[in-house]
Amino acid sequence: VEGLEVNFLGAVAGLDLRRPAIKLPGLGRLGLPAVTAEARALPENG
Repeated sequence: VEGLEVNFLGAVAGLDLRRPAIKLPGLGRLGLPAVTAEARALPENG
């Protein structure tokens, strides 16, 4: 299961549970950026 989508008069809105986001008609996917395994492996500079 990836999430929940509702289709109303051709416009689709929904929630994406695998990559937390809200999907809105005309705006697309609004949510957190995807984090790759490579990005997790990089040490933080500080």
